[in-house]
Amino acid sequence: MISTSVVTRCGAIILTGLAAASLAACGSSATAPTASSASSSTAAAASPSTAAPAGVKERTSGIVGTKNGTTITLTNANGPATVDLSPSTKVRQLTAATLTDVAAGQCVVVRPTKDSAGSPTVTAASVLFGPAENGQCAAPGKQRGNGVIGTVASVTASSIVATLGDGSQSTVTVSPGTHYAERTTGDPSVIAAGQCLLAQGTKAADGSIQATSVNVRPAASGPCGPRHPSS
Repeated sequence: MISTSVVTRCGAIILTGLAAASLAACGSSATAPTASSASSSTAAAASPSTAAPAGVKERTSGIVGTKNGTTITLTNANGPATVDLSPSTKVRQLTAATLTDVAAGQCVVVRPTKDSAGSPTVTAASVLFGPAENGQCAAPGKQRGNGVIGTVASVTASSIVATLGDGSQSTVTVSPGTHYAERTTGDPSVIAAGQCLLAQGTKAADGSIQATSVNVRPAASGPCGPRHPSS
């Protein structure tokens, strides 16, 4: 697809390989989406009655305000949040892409159009793709729902054939209205002020998130959340 908008509404999809943390197959593309969920912006500054206790798994998202070494400050609807990185933090970058960037062997997540009939033939509203991180793109077994999670078998000018977790294949029809985003592995140097960032990790006693993984993408108009950019 050839526009440069950003997908805005997200349904979180947890999968092995493509986004071990979580990448989203997202909705309409009017304005400015890793891998995530409806509880996308739990702030470190949340009130004591709602804040998670230290040591539990936590996630937060927002606009990057400052980056000082391995410490990142975010702004979101709940206020400021602090994210601390470590040498083991996985950094994934989501960027706009086109159909020509999709290749056999990559992992793929497809969000179907509202009127799509579902597997084995799906019409794509958005396509998220990238390399397998753990050698597997989709969990074994039969896939549920109308979306597609699998490994790209082949690509033509009008379709993508994906191999699913149960070994069957699904043909994904693409159109000029299909949006694409690519997930690549990066390092903390790709994080900059003004980007959208989604962090997952554990909560420290001071309220900061000790990140095990972060997803970053360019920001456009509107608030940041767990969604991915498309083209």
